[in-house]
Amino acid sequence: MLKKFNIRKGALLAFLICLTGPVGAADMGLSLDEFINRVTASAEAADEKMQISALGCQENPKPGEPTATIQSCTHMLGGGRLLIANSDVGGNLLDIATQPWASEAEGPGSQMITWIAAAVNQNAPGDHEDAASTLVNAATTEGFGSATLGNVAFVVMDLGGSLTITAMAE
Repeated sequence: MLKKFNIRKGALLAFLICLTGPVGAADMGLSLDEFINRVTASAEAADEKMQISALGCQENPKPGEPTATIQSCTHMLGGGRLLIANSDVGGNLLDIATQPWASEAEGPGSQMITWIAAAVNQNAPGDHEDAASTLVNAATTEGFGSATLGNVAFVVMDLGGSLTITAMAE
């Protein structure tokens, strides 16, 4: 029961982080479906199995724009991990949050950062490996790290050995 509570608590935290992103931020230049397809392709190229299952979507008020709405979708990634994505309704991805990931510089959290950066920047995940490792190291050492990888601004938080990764267009 405690594990379910922690996952829900983490999911709520990740969702709130996405909703409090900068108002009027640029979109990521791709739809949620395109993003999922590109992340899945990166995982397969790394011989990793990425299982992404949609849990549901709903419309929410856009922060700072009370008359506008965004679509928030939640997906399970396997292993108890969540992906929460906010998009313009019927449009492009605005930001994502995913958690929990292990706090290891060369681990799956770092790998997920490279896949996210590669999906948005349309390049190889290997182009972002060093920066992703540095970002995870900062988060595990200081509890918080931020970096821009290409056109993606990342914020990574270490919550007791579990990483929450957020990303939005730079």
